[in-house]
Amino acid sequence: MAYDFAFLLINGAATVISILLIIYALRSHFKTTVTWILIGLTATGAAWFAIDSILYFVGDGLTLPLYTIEYSVRVFTSVFFLNLALAFYKGGKILKKKYLYFPLYMPAVIMVILIHLLMTGTQLLNFGYVPTFASPGGILYLIYISVYLLAGFFFYISTYIISKSPTEKRRILPIIIGSVFPLVFNATAGTWFFMFSKTIPDMNNVFITLAVCFFTYAVVKYKTFITPVIERGKVTTTSYRLRPGDSYLIKEKRPLLGYKVFVDAVRRSQLYGLCITTRHPKEIRNRYGLRVTPVIWLSKQKVEHSINPANMGELAYTMSEFVNKTEKSVVLLDGVEYLITTNGFEQTLNFLHDVRESVALSNSRLVVPINPKAVNEKELALIERYMKGIPIRERTDKG
Repeated sequence: MAYDFAFLLINGAATVISILLIIYALRSHFKTTVTWILIGLTATGAAWFAIDSILYFVGDGLTLPLYTIEYSVRVFTSVFFLNLALAFYKGGKILKKKYLYFPLYMPAVIMVILIHLLMTGTQLLNFGYVPTFASPGGILYLIYISVYLLAGFFFYISTYIISKSPTEKRRILPIIIGSVFPLVFNATAGTWFFMFSKTIPDMNNVFITLAVCFFTYAVVKYKTFITPVIERGKVTTTSYRLRPGDSYLIKEKRPLLGYKVFVDAVRRSQLYGLCITTRHPKEIRNRYGLRVTPVIWLSKQKVEHSINPANMGELAYTMSEFVNKTEKSVVLLDGVEYLITTNGFEQTLNFLHDVRESVALSNSRLVVPINPKAVNEKELALIERYMKGIPIRERTDKG
C-alpha cells in the first residue's frame, strides 16, 4: 500500500513538473523548432506518467488499450529525446537538413504500428503487471528504445566533450546527469528480466522524474534555447547594405540609428536577429515591434532572458552560438559603455575582437552603437580599427 502511494505521488509530481515546463516553453518568445521539440518531449513524458497512474484504477478490460497507448507514447518520448540532443550537437546544424527528420521519425511511426499489432495482453509478475508481445514485438521494442536513448546520450556527451565554452558545458551537464538515471535503471531492469524472467521494483518513473527536474533546471537556469527566428515582415529593398561577415560601429549619443539599422535588417531583409540591450526587453519589443526576435537584457538582475554584464564569457558564448546557427543573421550589441564600466576597457576590447571573429567566420553581421563621449579618443580609435561605418543607400520602395 505504501509502495502504491509513493508510486502515485511520484507520478503526480512528474506530471505537474512536465506540465509547468510545457507552459514555460509556450510562454517563451522563442517559438522555434527546438522549443517545439522540448514541448513534445515533456508532453509525451506527462502523458506517460498520467497513463501509468490511471492504470492503477481501471479494470482489466482497459489495461491492454492503455498499455498500448503508453508504450506508443514512450516511443515518441525517445525520439524527442534524440531530436533534442541533435539540436545541441554542433549548434544544431544537423537539424537544418529537413530531410533528416524522415529517417529520424519514420522508425517511431513503424514501431507504434507494431506495438498496436503485436501487444497481446498483460501478465502478472512479482512486482505488478507488464505487457506481453507476440514475437518479435518485445525484442524490437527494446532494441528501438535502446538505440534512440543511447544515441541521444551519445550526442549529449559528444557536445559536452567537444565544446570549448564553459557556459555551454554548464548548460548541457544537467541534461547529461538527468539522462543517466533512467538509462542505468532500464538497462539493469531489462537485463534482469531477460536473464531471470523476473521484474524488479518499478523505479523507472522515479528516475525519469529526476531527469525531468534536471531538464527543467537546464532550461530555466541557463536559458538553453535561444534560437534564430525570422521576424515577419515585407521583404523589400533596405536602406542599409550590411555585408555578410562585417561588423559596424555607429557613433551616436543615443542608439537611434543602431536600432533603426537592426530593425531594418530583420524586417526588410528577413535576417535572423539577436538584440542585446541595456533596456528592458518589453520596452524594446513594444517600441520596435519585435514579436519573436530574441532580446537579451544586459542586467545584474537574475531574471528571464538576462545576462550579467560581468559575465562576458556567457555573453560571448550566447552571441557566438547564435551566429553559428545561420549565416543569415544580424546581432545588435547596445551597451558597450556598460560593459566597459563593468569590466574595464581592455577586457571589453578583447571581447569585441572575439565576437567580431565569430561574426566574420559565420558570415553574420554585427551592429554596435557607441556614445563617442563615453570613451577617450585612443579607446575609440582602437574599437574603430576593426569595424566599419554603416553604408547607406537610397530606398527604391515607398515603405
